[in-house]
Order: sequence, then C-alpha cells, then structure tokens
Amino acid sequence: MDNLSTSCRKIQPLDYDVFLGLDVDKGSIVITQLDHWGMEKALSTPYNSTNLLGYVHSHLANKRVAFAYEAGPTGFGLHDDIAAAGYPCLVVTPSTVPTVKGKHVRTNRLDSRKLAYQLRGGSLEVRSMRQRFPKTCKAGKTHYPTSEVPFEECHV
Repeated sequence: MDNLSTSCRKIQPLDYDVFLGLDVDKGSIVITQLDHWGMEKALSTPYNSTNLLGYVHSHLANKRVAFAYEAGPTGFGLHDDIAAAGYPCLVVTPSTVPTVKGKHVRTNRLDSRKLAYQLRGGSLEVRSMRQRFPKTCKAGKTHYPTSEVPFEECHV
C-alpha cells in the first residue's frame, strides 16, 4: 500500500481491490464498501479512526484498500490517521464531486455510496489539499507546505 503525496493525486482503480467511500460528521462515519465484482456493503461506526482502521484490518486484511471522503468541519485528522496506517485517502471538496443534476436527496449513506462509486470509477481527484486547508499550529501560526514552522508541531 502506498502513501500518496499531498499534491495533485488520483486513484488508479485497477491498483485497488476495495473502495471505501466515507461520509464523516462529528458523531459518526458512514462507510460504503465497494469492490470490482459488485459487492456493496454499508455500515456506520462512531467517529473514531481507530474503529475504522480496526474494521479494515480485521475484514479487509488481504485487500488493497483506497479511501475517500469530502472535506468538512471535521478536519484532516482522519486523513492523517488513514495515511499513517499506509492507505491512500482522498479528501475531496464537495464542489468537485460529480453529481447528477436534479438529485437533491442527501443522506449520509447515499453520500458515502456516491463517493465509493466515483472512487472506483477513477473520477475523484484532489489538487493541493494542504494549501487549500492549512493546519493551525500550537502558536496560532498557519502551516503551509512551504512554511518555516515544522510540520510535527502542528495539529488539526
């Protein structure tokens, strides 16, 4: 499993076996699991990266897994935990996710399903995520990739 850089990146679907679309809010993570053979599974877990990664390690241990979720107020802590575990994770802005015109019904399960299908289809792409959404440092400074503040001193 590879760790993707924070610059322009895109998942190549044939490089992965399972695609997890996540809809994240402050209390829960709704997960849609999708593979190339049409198996689809939806589940919900409390907002905690340990629960999510525990599920992946126990149920998808021998699979190549890719993650995607929409950027939001929950920040990049989840992304950082997934990347630290060695999995690729795309954090996309909601405005860049392709949608069908006229579809206004939105639920967490449908949003996670849409992300999983688009991740499997290769249509999700991220451009310079950290530059759009910088981290705030302990000293109240803003960290950008070119900043002089060491990345390790920053938090979400």
